[in-house]
Amino acid sequence: MAQQMYTSEYGLPEPLIITLSREEGRAEGHAEGRSSMLLRQLTRRLGELPEPLRAQVQQLHSDDLLELADTIFEIATLADLTVWLAAHTPAAHTSE
Repeated sequence: MAQQMYTSEYGLPEPLIITLSREEGRAEGHAEGRSSMLLRQLTRRLGELPEPLRAQVQQLHSDDLLELADTIFEIATLADLTVWLAAHTPAAHTSE
């Protein structure tokens, strides 16, 4: 069975699995960067965040991280953040 090949950034053939792994790694890196930036902004706005809230932010899906970035100025207290996270955690997505 022939393996599908793609061209790497250096012009050399590259197996599909390597290409997909590289794309997956980039996506994970972008999500980690977003969550890190949001945690910095939330800490500046609300003060030091409790570890459970930090962990919840880090576990958010990429789309939810973008939504949190859009609504960050509406979150004025830790209670507001807790309510927002309860509605947007991965567990909340499985019940939809």
